[in-house]
Amino acid sequence: MYNYTSNPTLQDVVFNTNLALDGHGGGMRNDQSSPTVTGVTFVTNSARWGGGVHNYQGSPVFANVTFRDNSGSDNGGGMGN
Repeated sequence: MYNYTSNPTLQDVVFNTNLALDGHGGGMRNDQSSPTVTGVTFVTNSARWGGGVHNYQGSPVFANVTFRDNSGSDNGGGMGN
């Protein structure tokens, strides 16, 4: 999921086995965005930066979020900034 200058609300979502080909955020990439993420699971996602989630210039809010088996080859397996 790529969020650009937006503030989506996600609840009870699973991001499973995603790969970021551009290198940022295998499950979710937030670029100047501030999503509210509740009860979301990021599992087995991969990217160069932020396997599960990558944040850039935003203020996301995470509550009851699970990160499992994500990989970031250069930065942040679960989450990178």
